[in-house]
Amino acid sequence: MSKTLSKFILLFAVLIILFFAFAPGKWTPAWVVNHDKLSHMMLFFVLAILLKITMPKIKVLTQILILIGFAISIELMQLWFFNSGFSVQDLIYDLYGIGLFVFMYLVLKTSGIQNHIRLKFYNHSVE
Repeated sequence: MSKTLSKFILLFAVLIILFFAFAPGKWTPAWVVNHDKLSHMMLFFVLAILLKITMPKIKVLTQILILIGFAISIELMQLWFFNSGFSVQDLIYDLYGIGLFVFMYLVLKTSGIQNHIRLKFYNHSVE
């Protein structure tokens, strides 16, 4: 996957998250509404993976802090600009998604599988 494509996918994911965070309820699909907390967790899990793929040179701790800041800023914007309130539960499930990524990252890193996956994923750039 090229860097340009991975950055486009990351941007698209961020825009989708922002859309669902600020869209009126009538625009939100039923599967998102009915599985709100699961949606929070999975979106931030996928966002963490995309951030790692797009910016592999940034340390994982820095990426985690960026994601936590993004999650908090969404809740604050909802509180200040959209009158929907600051949801601690939403923030907790965002953190669960980030935590799931960290768990997966550590398992892959300690097992040595991470290097194998990186070589397959970036096979076009490995010489």
